[in-house]
Amino acid sequence: MASRPTDAEYFEPDLIDRLKARASHYRGRIKALLSFHTAYQRALLGEDGKLRPEVLPMLRDLAAFCLANGSTYHDDARRHAFNEGRRAVWLEIQKGLRFDRNQLESLNRQLQELDEDE
Repeated sequence: MASRPTDAEYFEPDLIDRLKARASHYRGRIKALLSFHTAYQRALLGEDGKLRPEVLPMLRDLAAFCLANGSTYHDDARRHAFNEGRRAVWLEIQKGLRFDRNQLESLNRQLQELDEDE
């Protein structure tokens, strides 16, 4: 009975290296996402997962400054671009708060699986 070929014998020689590189890339992306969201949540959310009362005035001020609830349109194209930049700040804050604890735990599990597979 013939022995089963090893991964190195079965796949193209560079495929294993490409797969390892891709796994490393995704591991880095997951770590960055976890770090990003954890930092925002640690700074702005309480233990219950809700916004801490002391950050509400700051977020209200930022929402107004970043035109979160208004139009960014302006007849002057430079002013319009400036307003879009302000809005981008608000969207980044929202993105930082969007993941709930279940989603973060899921990303942590995926990261552990990638680490175990290596």
